[in-house]
Amino acid sequence: MKSKTFILFAIFSLSLPLWLLFLFPLTSSAETCGSIVTIQIGTNGPGYQTTPSQEEEVPATLPDFIVKKVILTDTNGNEKYKFHLNEELKMKALLKNIGDDDIGGDDDIESRCYLSRGYKEDSHNQWRRVGKDNTKGRNLEPNETHWEEEGLKLWKQDIIKKGKTYNIVVCVDRTKDQHNGDGDYPEIHESNNCSTEAVFEVLEDNPNPPTTPEFAWSSAGPISGMECVQILETADPDTWTDNYFCSKEYEGIAWSSAGPISGMRCTQITKAAEPSSHTWNDNYLCVVPESNLNFYWNSAGPIPNKNCVQWLETADPHTWNDNYLCWDRR
Repeated sequence: MKSKTFILFAIFSLSLPLWLLFLFPLTSSAETCGSIVTIQIGTNGPGYQTTPSQEEEVPATLPDFIVKKVILTDTNGNEKYKFHLNEELKMKALLKNIGDDDIGGDDDIESRCYLSRGYKEDSHNQWRRVGKDNTKGRNLEPNETHWEEEGLKLWKQDIIKKGKTYNIVVCVDRTKDQHNGDGDYPEIHESNNCSTEAVFEVLEDNPNPPTTPEFAWSSAGPISGMECVQILETADPDTWTDNYFCSKEYEGIAWSSAGPISGMRCTQITKAAEPSSHTWNDNYLCVVPESNLNFYWNSAGPIPNKNCVQWLETADPHTWNDNYLCWDRR
């Protein structure tokens, strides 16, 4: 009589490890004794699954706080990096949440300012805290930026001497000067909370009486008491929304990011190191025709024998540390 049977030959028992016999049962279909047995060891049948690795797990949404840039100014808001010992400088930090979540709107996130000698920050057991501030969570929603400002009276810091160089670093989500751990809030990255160094020099000589410069540059908003025009390039993502070129008095200056302005005398402002997508090939600084000003642009340092002001955007990585607008009068 023909029937379906399960046959386990002794020869297979001897040739296979015993644990395989329990995990993967040997099946056969035979119509008569002595039929050839077909063995199938399943690896993807019922009950088979892959445990996802830790890297495959989708992380929860979290904030990610950074200090995008730090600039130094005098008390009038003029950006500068050379000071006298009897001056107070302002430390301005641009905070940003580059994560995909936020913290409570009324929750505070603390930032701290640190002073070090030289061009590079000291080890954390040597740097000196010289300021701190709190920012409300509502001001740092995902992809939002927020400025914080603290003052530093140089003559009150005993480590600051004439003729020496120092730097300021600002760290966000920092509540301890040393061994801060992960701060107060979990973030996507915990190692990017501190800025790069904002380096400044303390001059040897005594200061002259303060005067308003003929022209000045600011990468942190307009300068109080001066006539300012915004230098805006919307295609450039490197914080080109808060830069201003200012004059002591009204000079009839205008900015265009779409070619020269009809009826005005214009100077092209170019930056070859910028990607073409940032469209720095059609930007112009213009003056009214009757102006006695002549502007000259140089992206490789100041022009000899001319008055020049540096256009500096520290957050832009495309060599914006050597660009100067120079001028003379006819």
